[in-house]
Amino acid sequence: MHSNDHVSVLTGDLVGFTKGDCDPERYLKDLEGALMLITRTYSFSYQMFRGDSFQGMLLNPSMSLRAALLLRSYLISLPLHPGNADYMNRPKGGKSTGASSAAARKRHDVRISIGIGKADFYDLNDIGRSDGEAFRMSGLKLDEMKNGKRNLVIVTPWDDLNSELDVECALLDAVISKWTREQALSVLYSLQGMNQYQIAERLGLYQGGISQRLAKAGYWAIEKMLVRFDEKIDESIGRSPGPPVR
Repeated sequence: MHSNDHVSVLTGDLVGFTKGDCDPERYLKDLEGALMLITRTYSFSYQMFRGDSFQGMLLNPSMSLRAALLLRSYLISLPLHPGNADYMNRPKGGKSTGASSAAARKRHDVRISIGIGKADFYDLNDIGRSDGEAFRMSGLKLDEMKNGKRNLVIVTPWDDLNSELDVECALLDAVISKWTREQALSVLYSLQGMNQYQIAERLGLYQGGISQRLAKAGYWAIEKMLVRFDEKIDESIGRSPGPPVR
């Protein structure tokens, strides 16, 4: 068991999992694929529970919004119907095939509550045994989200920052709600550090097509929010009082 000053906890569950919009087994595999991608990209430890729910922890809180966007763009980029290849093995062009018109109007997504705060103790091999304000805030906020329309919320110990993030996350949710699968896929690759030419080569498209997808996805604004988020989290943690001197 370990303790730490400030960590970030992501608690979430699948949107529409119980509504019969998709194959449950495939949907859960898609979620696990997204969580594994975050694990490979960041120092992220997670556990799944209650079927379609998960909780994970990042030791670097400023990376939590990027991780959440990576998870959501991964899921949104996937086709709803079962039997299609993982996004890494898609045919050039990045388009899904064979989906019914009804399925094409729906998509995967996930609710995510990000809690940033202190951890009383944590176990990277058993996140369920961990505790602290970041864990409690994240879990409680997700329960509140299930009765609303929000799919992304961030809560911290700092009231002034919470007010700003509440507005920014609402606007970000509105932007993400308009993404097509193809736009989400371009955002996904961008978040992984690929430039437009690399994405175009990956998908067998022209760079101009990728540029249009990212523009329509509002990625330029998302990049600005990510920079602002990093700055505000680092600033807030830096001004927080440390442990009492004994």
